[in-house]
Amino acid sequence: MLVPCVASTPKDTGVRSGVGPDFANLPQRPPTFDGMSQPITLQGEPVETLRQFLGYIKTSQGRNGMVRLSADAPGDIAAPFIRAVMRRQAQLLRADADQIDVGHGESRTHEQRRADAFVDLGAGIDAALNYFPPSQGSER
Repeated sequence: MLVPCVASTPKDTGVRSGVGPDFANLPQRPPTFDGMSQPITLQGEPVETLRQFLGYIKTSQGRNGMVRLSADAPGDIAAPFIRAVMRRQAQLLRADADQIDVGHGESRTHEQRRADAFVDLGAGIDAALNYFPPSQGSER
């Protein structure tokens, strides 16, 4: 399943032109709560599945210094990631809606909100994988 993820400027993401995020260095283990069998979830999806999706992301440089992210991931890995991004987008939209007042319109575009949701999700995946240490004898 080909999944177009995000297109944003380096200014929006903090990523320099032509350089994509480094998702390859995330820990390679499924996180669980202190040895329990229930996986950690983020936005209702298993963190391990979301982490797997990050391995399919490719970056390219577009026009005007835009960094484009795309992924060609299997549906069983892409669908949970898309759902998680959409859920985070919905949270951001609701927060943005609460900020609208007389004289103050929408603070960001749909595309900016999607990019912000993607970055938030990546940070959440990283935090979950680093917060729950591996059990003794296993490696990250």
